[in-house]
Order: sequence, then C-alpha cells, then structure tokens
Amino acid sequence: KKSQVPTVRAMSSVKRTWATVGLTTVEAAVVKATFDDDDKPKPKHVKTISEYVALELAGSGYDIGSQHKQPTLVEMFRKRINSYHNASLSWRVVIKSLSCIHILFRECGTAFIDEFAESGQHRVFTLSHAFVDNTTSNSIVHSTFVRKYSRYLHEKVEVYKKLSYNVERRLDQHNKDFFKQFDVASLVNILPLIMAQLQCVTEVEPQVNGATFMVHKLVQHAMLLLIKDSLRIYSSIQLILWELLCSFQRLNLEQAQWVRDRYRKYFALNERFQTWFAKAIKLGIVNHEYSPNFNTLPKSLATKLEKYISDQEQVAIPDKKKKKKKKVDREKIQIRTCK
Repeated sequence: KKSQVPTVRAMSSVKRTWATVGLTTVEAAVVKATFDDDDKPKPKHVKTISEYVALELAGSGYDIGSQHKQPTLVEMFRKRINSYHNASLSWRVVIKSLSCIHILFRECGTAFIDEFAESGQHRVFTLSHAFVDNTTSNSIVHSTFVRKYSRYLHEKVEVYKKLSYNVERRLDQHNKDFFKQFDVASLVNILPLIMAQLQCVTEVEPQVNGATFMVHKLVQHAMLLLIKDSLRIYSSIQLILWELLCSFQRLNLEQAQWVRDRYRKYFALNERFQTWFAKAIKLGIVNHEYSPNFNTLPKSLATKLEKYISDQEQVAIPDKKKKKKKKVDREKIQIRTCK
C-alpha cells in the first residue's frame, strides 16, 4: 500500500501538467488551484494569481505586458465552473473555484474584487447559483452547499459595490476604532448591509458525508473562510450598534425608532449566528476557543432607548397639534380673503 501512494500522487501530477499544456502561467495556476481532487487550493497557485493581480492586472483585467490579450480572471474562473466546457463537471471543481475566489477577495489586491464587481457576479456566480452535481447522493448534498456558498460570495460583492470596501478587510485588532469616524447617517447605511451579509453566512450549512460521517475537507476549508469573515462582520455589527446606542440622545425620533427596530433584528440574527457557530464547533470545523462573545450587547440598552423614544413621541404630539392648528388658521385666513 505504501508503494501505491507515490504512484497516485505522480498520476495526479501528470494529469495536472497535461491539463495545463499551452496555458499561460496565471491560467495554469487557476486550473491547478481548482483541479478535480480533494485537496484544497494550494497556496503557491493562489499566490501566482495574487501576484498577477498585483503586478499585471490593469483595469480591463488583461496582461498589459502581453501582445495578445488573454482571458480575464473572471473568464478563467467561469470556464472552470461552466458545464458547457465540461459535461461531467464535479462539485469539487466548483467549490474549489469559489474558495479560491473567496481567498482572493480576502487577501488579494482590490483590483480582483473590482473586476468581479464589474462582471463576475453575472459571468461566474450565475452559473454557481444553479450548479447541481447528480453523480451521487453526497454530490447532491455538496451541490446545495455550493449554491448557498455562491450566494454568500455574491452578497459579499454587493456590499463591496455599495460601500467601496468590505468591513471584514477594514476591521482588525489594530483598527477597532474604524467606525468612530462615521456619522449617524453613514452608520445607518452600513449596518443593514452587513447584517444581511451575516445572514447569508448563516444560510451556508455544512452537511456530514453519508459515507464517512464526516464533513468533507473541501467543505471544511470553505467553512473556515466563512468563519473568518463572519467574526469580523459580527464584530462590526456590534461596534456600530454600540456607537448608535451610546449616542441615542443625539438621534432624532425617526433615527431612534430605526435603531430600536434594527436592535430587535440584531437579537434574532445573534441567536441564528450562535446556532450556526455551535454547529461548526460540534462538527469539528473550528475550536470552541474561537467562538465570539454572543452577549456583548445587553438588552438593557434597548430599555433606555425605548424610554427616550417614548419621551420624544410625547414632545412630538404637541408639536403636531400646533402645526395642525397653524394650518387650519391659515386656511381660515385664505377663505376670508377670498370672500
């Protein structure tokens, strides 16, 4: 059995080499990073793609140092997950393509996500949204994961398009005051977007392989990327809500009511995220020590906010009556003038 291991690896290496004959360096890296096997994308192949983005990607997505325009990165990934090019397309190729894209979103220069924001959602994610591998019962289950994972990445790009950044790349342990620079209107704009993004995370649920009773390692790898994103997004939601709740006395009535409603939705989302994270721990995807504190924001703040809203509403009622009386008086004056 030991003698067979090098043979299998050698055969896999030969297949990879054969599959990349005639391709450019970056095209070969995309194919090798998303090859149809159980190994997660290798760092060296992801690095090659990342270096291409950093050094040679110029606006249009083409290698400006080449005489012949090569396909954009979007088209390279589209080709990998397009069943038109491969009738027996495996779920492994698709999930590895999505994982590779996800890594590049997180770690690569923003030129890559800019390219996807321009055409990738339609060219790539439209295909992965509808992907199905009917080969086995397990491949059908994994296909469901792929489709939900694809929708999350689509949402991630949507948030980037609306904010011109992703909070999971801006917020880190050295930049915890990131949201202090924003006014109330800006925070009100950011919060629902990233809450929707976290909601999409919780919809991507891993399933146990029916044959091994374990989570497939490609699914585990994708889940770890999602967990990394989710922790930053979750912290961002908490920090924004904290900023708004601690300064609620500066909010007008409409803003205070909006924050109250969003705070209520936060607790529902918090419970869902906690359940999702607990499942990831139970399945051995992540250790318990990485679990966030789910009780950072107390419900007592909601009570203070409710009292503030109630007081503001009481002030607003006399003001409305005064405005109504002034309107009636003006109408009476107009009638007299006409007579």
